[in-house]
Amino acid sequence: MSFMLEKPGFCLTTMSLGVQNLCLDILCDMAMYQIIYYVRVRRLYLNEMLLPMTNQSLHVLLVEDDDVDAEIIQRAFKAYHTPYPLTHVHDGLEALEVLRGEHGRPRLAPPYVILLDIHLPRMNGIEFLRALRQDAALMWSIVFVLTISDHYENIVSAYREHVAGYFLKTKVNQHVAQLMYLLETYTLLGVFPSGLDKDS
Repeated sequence: MSFMLEKPGFCLTTMSLGVQNLCLDILCDMAMYQIIYYVRVRRLYLNEMLLPMTNQSLHVLLVEDDDVDAEIIQRAFKAYHTPYPLTHVHDGLEALEVLRGEHGRPRLAPPYVILLDIHLPRMNGIEFLRALRQDAALMWSIVFVLTISDHYENIVSAYREHVAGYFLKTKVNQHVAQLMYLLETYTLLGVFPSGLDKDS
């Protein structure tokens, strides 16, 4: 198969399909990075004009027991200059402690987004979601599942607990820029109810 892609300073021709796909992935990530940059510039101009979340610091809670997978996300935050604080915990119980401010931990105040693995020690992702939805102060929490599990039962159970999205690590690790863009867009466009940082 012959393939030609031209842009200023770049030419890709007569390469294997695998190399073509790799190059296209790189170009897509570059384009996504430009979109992220544009969103940030636009935010500077919009500032207080339009959207409630533009003046709030979104915090990301990463619930992940695999340190290698956690490092991928942490490096992505640095590589794409993602401006949000990132807190990493290793299981569902530890995540609840952070969200509730228990055992000497400072309470994580909203607005925040949770990136949740399914396979966790002590309390797994599904168990964490059920505990979260039963807690009147935390039931509104925004959760994106980030896991290797493509089991139908896990997907259905997660959406029953009202997750905002279910993502497979195999895809996210190849397109991490899109995850950063998702967080950027969520911050720019998302709106939270008022008063959620107050005790219930």
